[in-house]
Amino acid sequence: MSNQNIQPNEPHVKTRIARKYTDDQIGLIKATFNEHTLMAIRKYLLQAKLNDDEKDIVKQFNEKKEAVNFLRNVLIPKLNPDAPIDNLHDIFGGVDLNANVEYVNYDMEARQISIDYFTELLNLMELKEFDADYKIKMAELVYNRKNKPIENYINLRTRNIYIIQHIEFQLKQILYFYELEEETEEQIKEREQKDSVE
Repeated sequence: MSNQNIQPNEPHVKTRIARKYTDDQIGLIKATFNEHTLMAIRKYLLQAKLNDDEKDIVKQFNEKKEAVNFLRNVLIPKLNPDAPIDNLHDIFGGVDLNANVEYVNYDMEARQISIDYFTELLNLMELKEFDADYKIKMAELVYNRKNKPIENYINLRTRNIYIIQHIEFQLKQILYFYELEEETEEQIKEREQKDSVE
């Protein structure tokens, strides 16, 4: 069954989506990742200047090593053989290997730059260095007439797809689970009875 055929109100969809994270991870999300925290983290990940309140939020977040490790795994996913069926993820997993070899290499380079970018930021976060002179600067991942066309392509692909869109998608997922109301025992039984009838 393709994802296009799945309707959001179908009971099995909830089960499938909920398996993205374990119960422990969902518990961590609910205890840590409110919208203010996610906004401050996003700002930090975009290398934007943080105000004092945002710095405090990021520092408090940073005290929770488990939360930082979770964020690292979300932003830089590694192949996990214990992941549920249909839930294997890897940072290089989406590379279109049917494309032109040259394009594939440019795409992989953009992905690698984003890995280096997130690794540096998360390492600096753990060191509590929030105003560092970054090796990979978001402000430089832009179009520049002095660059070769391919450099511009890689920079913009890194910036738009593997940093900005990736951050937005992952933080939106986290916020979804933060706001998701847990079913009561009664609601679970009701849903299971309804599923068995259909």
